[in-house]
Amino acid sequence: MTVVEEVVELTAPERRFCKEYFSGQFASNGTRSYLAVNPAFSYDSASVAASELLKQPRVQRFLQQLHQKAMEGLAETLKPWLPLAVKAQRKLENHLDGIERLTGTDLAVIREILDRACGRAKETLELDSGDRITKIIMELAGQRPSRYTRPEPLEQLPAGKPPDNGGPR
Repeated sequence: MTVVEEVVELTAPERRFCKEYFSGQFASNGTRSYLAVNPAFSYDSASVAASELLKQPRVQRFLQQLHQKAMEGLAETLKPWLPLAVKAQRKLENHLDGIERLTGTDLAVIREILDRACGRAKETLELDSGDRITKIIMELAGQRPSRYTRPEPLEQLPAGKPPDNGGPR
């Protein structure tokens, strides 16, 4: 179904406000979006002006156009995540059924994959950079490392000797 795109006439500041409101730093917050475009306004004045703008039918039509354009490319963006989502869902089901035990890191990675596959906004995923993350991502992706080696310890201490950490004794 193709929707005929009509040209919505907006002034440059109105267009900037709409783009800021749709996908800017303060998306969906009319007052903050208005202030981002018009920093000289007071908070209260920006609130009133944003409310008035958002009530205008031509502004609403432009926001609908922005939404439609964003949705058009969504299917292609999500396509690479679908096979991973199936594997992540399977691992999560195994965890919930008690077949497999996953760590918090594993669950965070699975959540990130499922969120991306569902098109949810991406959060910054802060995890430790240990081998476990790499291993689970590779496992979920169906790739097996050709060679998995753990780094060797720098030195072996003789039995009974405490490590020298440079502190006072």
